[in-house]
Amino acid sequence: MIRPKLALFTFLLLFVLGVPAFGVISFATMEGVALRVGEIEISMERFDDAVKYAKEELAVKDFEGTYEAFDQEQSYMVIKSTALNQLIDGILIEDGASRDGVFVTEKMIRVEIEKLKKKFPSSTAFHRSIAEGGMTIADLKKNIRRQLIVEGLQKRLMASIVVSDEEIEAFYEKNIEIFVQPERETTLSQAKRNIRDFLLKEKGFAAFQEWLDNERQIIDIVINESLKEVMEEEPTSRFFRIQFMRSLS
Repeated sequence: MIRPKLALFTFLLLFVLGVPAFGVISFATMEGVALRVGEIEISMERFDDAVKYAKEELAVKDFEGTYEAFDQEQSYMVIKSTALNQLIDGILIEDGASRDGVFVTEKMIRVEIEKLKKKFPSSTAFHRSIAEGGMTIADLKKNIRRQLIVEGLQKRLMASIVVSDEEIEAFYEKNIEIFVQPERETTLSQAKRNIRDFLLKEKGFAAFQEWLDNERQIIDIVINESLKEVMEEEPTSRFFRIQFMRSLS
């Protein structure tokens, strides 16, 4: 299946970061249009496709049975909210990245696709997996492009981020139950590298969230009136921090 193998290039920002903090958002009746971000319009058809894709991704990457019943109305609202916010942030990220001098070339995308192809026994298997995942080559290229943009932005933001020994020790003491268990004990020195990596990522995510929040404040966003209830729903966070912390011990 494509979903586990191509997970790296699924647009995960919304699942990793917290609840979106938008500026002023207006709602309007727009025939066939789900939303407008700046001058870019997203059709209802594209929104419906994004909902289907988000539903499949959440089902595959579900943690701890969080979404056990997708047929329940509340769960489906969360999925629709996740899809809507993905579409909005996708536009904001590409627009903001270009202004910040972060660009992705076609050659960079081709290189990543070739890396992915090597994970499959044949070209036919590669394309079959894409189809099974409900994607096209165009969709894959779009996801790769966006992921590379995100990585470029994060690299710039993380260039000035540091984690001190004091922060590592404080994290260890605060989460001692993770590291000291009856069947196994992980000392501070043993966990230090993993904790540093985690805190660097956490600070990087926070820096990216701040950057993205700023982008949300400076661009006009108009949502179809029919999606107002969806916009008010909190998107999923993927519980990334919990899972990452468990990997530290």
